[in-house]
Amino acid sequence: MSRNAKLAVITAVLVAATVGGFFAGRGLQSPADAAAQTAAPPASLISVPATTQVLSSDVIVRGTVRFGGPRTVRLAPSELS
Repeated sequence: MSRNAKLAVITAVLVAATVGGFFAGRGLQSPADAAAQTAAPPASLISVPATTQVLSSDVIVRGTVRFGGPRTVRLAPSELS
């Protein structure tokens, strides 16, 4: 293969890669752009009645139990939601 033929092949590959990269890049979109292009849903009526109920959670702790005088137990609130 002559030097000019090799140069032509390399140039053709580079042009094809550049054109392919350009068209592939046009289809990509960042999450910020996608969020900016979306709109809020239209407002509608709320059709579910409101209810009142008690929310609770169970706490499981480990410890040693012994007979003795009464002691105050304090549990620190959790940072977890």
